Formats: sequence, structure tokens, C-alpha cells
Amino acid sequence: MKIPDIIEEDAPDEPAIVDPFAKRALVMTTAVCWPFLFAAGYATFQASAALRGLLFRDAGLPAGLDAIGYLLVLLAFAAPALPLAVRWGRDGLVVRAGAVTLLAGLVISALVAANTVGGRGFSPRAFAPPVALAIAAGSVYLSAIVGLANRRAVAGGLVGALLVHKALPGPGVVENFAIWSALICLLGLGAVWAWHRAPGLDRSDNFERRAGGMRLRGALALGALLYVQLDHDIVIALRSWLDAGDSSALRAVVAGAACAAAWLFVVRGIDLPRHRALAMAGAAAVTIGIFVAHFGADAAPYGALVAVVASLMLIGRALAPSSGRRSGRFLIYGLLLFAILTVGEHLGRGGFVWTELWLATAGIMLIAAMYLTPKPPRSPAPIPDSIAFGVAALIPILNFLIAR
Repeated sequence: MKIPDIIEEDAPDEPAIVDPFAKRALVMTTAVCWPFLFAAGYATFQASAALRGLLFRDAGLPAGLDAIGYLLVLLAFAAPALPLAVRWGRDGLVVRAGAVTLLAGLVISALVAANTVGGRGFSPRAFAPPVALAIAAGSVYLSAIVGLANRRAVAGGLVGALLVHKALPGPGVVENFAIWSALICLLGLGAVWAWHRAPGLDRSDNFERRAGGMRLRGALALGALLYVQLDHDIVIALRSWLDAGDSSALRAVVAGAACAAAWLFVVRGIDLPRHRALAMAGAAAVTIGIFVAHFGADAAPYGALVAVVASLMLIGRALAPSSGRRSGRFLIYGLLLFAILTVGEHLGRGGFVWTELWLATAGIMLIAAMYLTPKPPRSPAPIPDSIAFGVAALIPILNFLIAR
């Protein structure tokens, strides 16, 4: 028997247990992952600036404790290694880690409001504690909920948080960043409370057939996907396309529709990413897209859009839970890969290591992980079709309003 056949047979097509709490898990994961993703992107950017300032002495970059401290903040990615589940259990850990992440998000929102509205001008050093807390608690939450809640709800929540992350810095929204970032965190706290108050016996039916944590190959795939989603050059290339010329509103609709389709792809239950050939084709599209986004000049925005949309579609496969009782510590390796790729790619522009090497590493890791990861078990859609299609239709409309 060929090795690919063995891998594919690792997850036979069996219907997953219907999860009555999938809707709550979707809302909760979307809200919790938002401050986690913001903190992860902010910390790696500051760490990159610190290293560039130290190694190449670039003028205008943050220096001293304000920037170097973020090299220590990156240690928060190792938080899933703490044996917290032994004390509280995975369900209790989800509640506690989610609440702490959202509270850290509220503090970050307050600091942003003080900077933009109050004119206090806090240095990056003031953001370091809540950013580190959001990274630590958010990574613990993600490692604990994979395999515990409906897979599509968790993957859809992470995709939704990534879309929020891209929408917040849009034109005309920066001034309101703190307001609706705080609203998202407050909504998430309500979802966490609702999850906590649900009867334990009902929540025990929440498990899929594979009740373990994240696989190593899935974690590495997630690290590469986060690199594509949070890398600043790719995001900037996409935004430059949306902000250019009189057709920016139309372009925003096109980009929003593509991202909405990717979110619907994950949440609704389309089974295409369950097939290895299509998953590898998506990984190849991501790899080509990130190269075009970095080196394609006029074609860079189109490459960025392809990379972003294709990577969103692959998140569901990366979050396929493993069989057995895994601790979720494999997530650390994925987050470490994300940090190395992001920081290393920014250092590459200073001649430290070729930028192409980091991009190729991300692509190779993603393609290999998609090849080795078994197809996920079937999982029901976490929300009714009317809600899913309604949210998908709303995304390009919001993009249009923001671009105007």
C-alpha cells in the first residue's frame, strides 16, 4: 500500500457528532483570536524592527527597550507548553484563556484610544505587557479548543478573526479602531460567559471523533498560513490595490467577495480541502501568490489577494484534530515557525539572509504539511445557511463602505 493511501485512510468519512454549541464556539473563537492575531502581528513587527536596528542600524526604527523588549515578548508563544489543562481541564482552560485574551484586548484598545484620541503618545513599551498576555492566553486558547469544539466553528472563527484583522486598518477606520475593537472583545466576553454557563453534560457531546489536540504537521501549516496572513508586505500590497485610484471601492468589493467566499468555504462545510491534491494545489497557489506579492511590481496586489484567499481556505485542514490525547503543545512549533519566517523575512531586506529563502521555506513547509496532513473528519456546519450566506454577503458591502 502506498504511503499516501495510508495517510488518507487515517480519517475515514464518518459523520461527526452534532455540536449544539458550534454557534457559540464560532463567535467566541472569532472574538478571542482577534486580539491574539493583532498582538502576534504587532510583536513580530516590533521584534523585526529591533533586530534591524541592532544589526543594520537603520535610521528611524525603534531602538532601546521600546523595541528590544519585544524579542522577549515573543517568548509568550511558548505558553501552550504550560501544563494548565491538568489543573482546569480543556474546557475550563478554554474559558479562562479566552477571557484573559479578551481582557488583554480591551487594555490594548484603551491604549490605542489614549494614543489616537487623547494624544498621550504611549511608547511601544506600554503595549508590551498586554500584547504578551494576549499572545500567551490566545495561543493557550487555540491549543485547547482544537479537537474540543466543532472543527468548522474553530476554523471559521480563526478565518473570521483574520478578516477582522484586515478590515480594521482600512481607510477611515483607524480613528475608530479602539471603539469597535473593544466592542468585539466585549462580544467575545459574552460568548465566553455563555459557553461557561452551558450545562457540562451537554457540552460533553461537543467532541468530534478525534478528540486530541493539534498535529505537528497541522501546527507547522498553521504557522506558514499565519505568516502569509500577517506579513506586513503582503497586507500592504493588498491595501495599496484597494486604496489606488477611483476604482478602489469596486476593488474592495472584489477583494471582499473573494474573502467572503473563503470564509463561507470553511464554515459552510464544502469538502474540497479534504482532498490532498486540491489542498496541495491551494498551497502551491499560496506560494506563487506570496512571491508575486513581494516581487511582482504591478501584479503584487493580485498575488497578495491570491495568497490571502487560498491560505484562508487551507486553515480548516491545518486545524484538523489528531487522534488520541494530545496536549496541544505542537502549536508552539507552528507559532515559532511563524515568528522565524516573519522576523527573518524582514531581516532579509538588510542583506542578512535572502528574502527569497524565507518565502520558499514557507511555501515548502506548507505544501509538505498539506501533503502529510490526513483529511479531516466530516463536521457539520456551525451555523444555519441563512446566517452563513448573510454574513458572507455583508463582507463585500462593508469593504465597499470602508473603501469609500
